[in-house]
Amino acid sequence: MVNKTSRLSLKNFGITPSFLCSFSFKYSGFFFLLKSIFSKKKSQ
Repeated sequence: MVNKTSRLSLKNFGITPSFLCSFSFKYSGFFFLLKSIFSKKKSQ
């Protein structure tokens, strides 16, 4: 029941599972880049 409603709301917002996957992948990559930059600044 909960799964069906959540999927329906996601479709209403135009968010597909593939989009969600690509977005999370890009975000994790961006976060990793940010972390590496901060670690470099600390080491200097």
